Amino acid sequence: MTVTYSSRVASVSNVASFFKLLIRWKGSVIKLVLVDLIIFLVLYFIFNFTYRFGLNPAQKRTFESIASYCNQNTGRIPVAFILGFYVVLVIQRWLQVLRTLPWPNRMSFFTTTLVHGDDEMGRLMRRTIQRYLTLSTVLLTRDTCPPVRKRFPTLQHVVDAGLMTDNEMHVYENIPAPQAKYWVPLVWSTALVTRARKEGRIKDDISAQTMIVEIDKYRGYLMALFNYDWIPIPLIYTQVTTLSVYTYFLACLMGAQFLDVETPQNWIDMKVPIFTVMQFVFYVGWLKVAECMLNPLGEDDDDFEINYIIDCGFESSMLAVELHGTLPEMDKDVYWEKVEFDLPYTAAAEKFKVEPHLGSAIDLVVSPKVSEFLQDGSCSSIPDEEASPSTIRRRHPSKMQRIFSNRSRHMRPRRQLSRTTSSNSQTSGQSNVHDRPLEPQSLQEDSQNQHRFPKHSTVLHIGEDDPSNQRDPYSHRLDSMISHISDVSGRSADQDFTHTVLEAVIEESNEMEKQSDPRCGSGEVGLTNMERGMPKEESENLREKHEDQSAEELSIRTEHTDLDPSIQKDITPGAPSVENEEKMALLTGRDEAEDSATSANMPPASQSENDETDPNETTSLLK
Repeated sequence: MTVTYSSRVASVSNVASFFKLLIRWKGSVIKLVLVDLIIFLVLYFIFNFTYRFGLNPAQKRTFESIASYCNQNTGRIPVAFILGFYVVLVIQRWLQVLRTLPWPNRMSFFTTTLVHGDDEMGRLMRRTIQRYLTLSTVLLTRDTCPPVRKRFPTLQHVVDAGLMTDNEMHVYENIPAPQAKYWVPLVWSTALVTRARKEGRIKDDISAQTMIVEIDKYRGYLMALFNYDWIPIPLIYTQVTTLSVYTYFLACLMGAQFLDVETPQNWIDMKVPIFTVMQFVFYVGWLKVAECMLNPLGEDDDDFEINYIIDCGFESSMLAVELHGTLPEMDKDVYWEKVEFDLPYTAAAEKFKVEPHLGSAIDLVVSPKVSEFLQDGSCSSIPDEEASPSTIRRRHPSKMQRIFSNRSRHMRPRRQLSRTTSSNSQTSGQSNVHDRPLEPQSLQEDSQNQHRFPKHSTVLHIGEDDPSNQRDPYSHRLDSMISHISDVSGRSADQDFTHTVLEAVIEESNEMEKQSDPRCGSGEVGLTNMERGMPKEESENLREKHEDQSAEELSIRTEHTDLDPSIQKDITPGAPSVENEEKMALLTGRDEAEDSATSANMPPASQSENDETDPNETTSLLK
C-alpha cells in the first residue's frame, strides 16, 4: 500500500513532473481532507445564508459582534506550534518502526555458509531454520497488523500456507504461555543450530555462536515491533493536537464570514472564503499526515506492506539456502591483463561521468618563500606581509629570556651564585658540568651524609652565566647581594670576599626558612621536616652538626676559587668597583678560552664525581 513516486521526481528540471504529483489520487492530501473539507464548507455556507437571508437587522448586529469576536481571537490558538511538534514526533517514530522491520535475508547468508552438508538432513536443517524465522514474523504480525490478520485469521491458515506443520501447530498450542508466543519458533531454530554443531555440520563454536547471535538480533527486531504496537504516542498529545486544529476551524466558521459592516476587512464581499479553504487544507492535511503515520502497520495508503515483506523475505531466504554449495565456474575476467579498470559508458550515460575526487586542497600552491622548514628554536625571517599567519607564527622571546638578556647588560659574566635543592642535585647526575652543583667527593660519602641534609635544605653552587640554566627566585637577590658587598668592601674576588658572600647567603637562607615555617618563634631557626618529629634537645644537636658540616663543606668548595695569580696581583684591594669590573672582563675572556678547551676533554659527570679531583681541574670546573 506504499505509494512510490521516486521515478516521477528523478530530476527537478522537469517541472511538469511535480505538478503531475498533485493530481494523483492514491495517498494524496485531497483524498485525506476531502470529507472534512466538504463538511466545513457546508457548515460555513449554512451560517452564511442564515446571516444574509434569515436574520433581522438586530439579529444581524448580534451575529456581526460574535463573528468579530471570533475573528480577533482565533490567533490565540497555537495551531502551528502544537501541530508542528506532534508531526515531528510521529515522523521520528515512523522511521524507527521502519528500521525495526524484520528481514530474514541476513540470517540466510549465515545459514547457507556455516551449516554444511549436501545430504538431505543438511538441506532440511537449513530450510527449517529459515522457515522458523518467517513463521515467527507471521505469528507476531497476525496480532499487530490488520492486513496480516485478514490474511491469516487462524493458525490453520498458517499451516495451509506451508509455514507450519500440523505437529508444530500442536506443540505451539500446548505451550502454557499466557503472553504472546511469537518467539517459540526462534527457540526451535537455536535448538537446530545446537544440533548441527553436535553433528559436526557446523565446524566450530564461533560459527555456531554467530548464528545464535543473529537469531537473537532477529528476535530483538520482533520485540521492538511488538513494543511499538503496545505503547503508542500518549493519547493526551493526540487529543490536544486534534482539538486545537478542529477548534480553530470551528471558530473560523463565524470569524471568516464576510459581513455587511463597512470596515476595511469587509470592503469586498467574497462568497467563497478562498484563503480559509487553503488554510483548512494545509492544517487539516498536516494533521491527517500525522494520523496516517501514527500506526504504520495499518491499512492506510502509506502504511508498510507487511504482507509483501513476509513474502519477499521468505522467498529470498529459502532461495539463498538452496544455493548452498553452488558456485559457477571461475574464469579470467576481461581486465586480467590490465592495470587500469575503465568501465564503459553508453551514449546516454556519458554526461554522468565525472572525474575522480583527489582532495579539495590539491590545487593549493604554497609560495617558495614560506615553504622551507624552520629549524628548532629559530624564528622566521619572512616579513608579515609575505608569510600567512595561518602557516608561520613569529616566536616572541619568553619572559625568562627577556629577564636574562636584560641582566647580561649590567651583570658580570664571571661567576654567579645560585641555589638548588639537595633533592634536585641528587637527580641531576647527567646534567651539564656547569649546571651540576659541587657534591661531596664520593657518592658513598654523599649517601652516608644524606641524613644530615633535610629534604628542602639549600646547597650553593657556582656556574657559568648561562640563560638556559634553571634559576629559582633566590638568584636575583644573591646577584644583587654580591654586587652590593663588592662595592662596599672594595674586594673583588679574593678568598675573604668569597667567605663574606657565603656567610651572607647562609644568614639570609636561615632568615627565609624562619619566615616560611609557621612553627618558628621570633628568635628561632625554622625546623626541617626531619627535625619536626624529634625532641627539642635532639633537634638542636642535629642542627648544630648540620651547621658545622655545612661550614666545612663550604670551606672545601671555596679553597680553589682564587683567581689566577697573574691577574690577581693586578687587582688592588679596595679599588673602585669600576676598575675591578674592567679587570674582571679581561679575566672572563681568558676563562672562556680555558672552558672551551677543558670541556672538550672532560670525562663524563658520573666518572668525575667518583675520581679524585685535581685542584687545577676543580678551578676550571668552577669557572
